[in-house]
Amino acid sequence: VRTMVPAATSFQEDCARILRAIRIAARLGFSISTETARSIKDLSYSVLRLDKGRLLMEMNYMLAYGSGEASLRLLWKYGLLDILLPFQVVDDSAF
Repeated sequence: VRTMVPAATSFQEDCARILRAIRIAARLGFSISTETARSIKDLSYSVLRLDKGRLLMEMNYMLAYGSGEASLRLLWKYGLLDILLPFQVVDDSAF
């Protein structure tokens, strides 16, 4: 998967494209180009600017249609999983 214009420019214009690139790669079994991968990692936190409804819609599309596992693997690979699904570490000594 690569973008028509420089990936950084494309993702800065619309950060939802980051999630779409992951979804397309996962669903179709495509690889992500080096430039696109670098831009995804560099701009990963920009997805938090998305409206909550839009973010939920993109995540739903990504996890549906039998490509959930591949999508989660790519989200993890590019550092997006911790951003989108942050887990809090529990201090067991508090119990």
